[in-house]
Amino acid sequence: MDDEKPSTKQFVLKQKDIIPIDQPARPGDGTALSVQLIHKMNQVAEEKGRRALKEHEDLRKAPPIVSSVTPHVLKTKDIDPIDKAAQAGDEEAILVPDLLLENRVAEEESGYGAVKPRKRRVSRRNRDFFLILVPVDAAIIAFMIKYFTVVIFAFGLGALALITSMMTWIMFMVMDDY
Repeated sequence: MDDEKPSTKQFVLKQKDIIPIDQPARPGDGTALSVQLIHKMNQVAEEKGRRALKEHEDLRKAPPIVSSVTPHVLKTKDIDPIDKAAQAGDEEAILVPDLLLENRVAEEESGYGAVKPRKRRVSRRNRDFFLILVPVDAAIIAFMIKYFTVVIFAFGLGALALITSMMTWIMFMVMDDY
């Protein structure tokens, strides 16, 4: 019983029927695209555009219709300026240089300039960088000179580059100023 073939009925693909929706265009039936048909469609579109433009111009020339039926949002608003613009000779005219001068005088009277900000403390980061890097690089160079071979020289140059770039990254990119 175990050797029986399983039913393959469920694996059969169903046939799909394809129904054409549009009929193919045949030459001479008026539905085929041609240069003449495209020109005719462009002429019809231009005529529609001209008619719409003429109607739009007619509407612009007509007076606006304002009635009680028109919502208040669409009504034109009358804006009356409250304060007229000041002229150059008016007493009430705002003069920016005079305002800046008044601000400077008030700043001096308040004693703002009397208190000087503290100088920025000198960073110890450069000093520490060189205190660490110079002895380490000197030790590597001394080792390279004492046991000079091509291999030690190559590895020594690699170590110099690696340690110098590592210390530069740590001291100036990772750490803050202290």
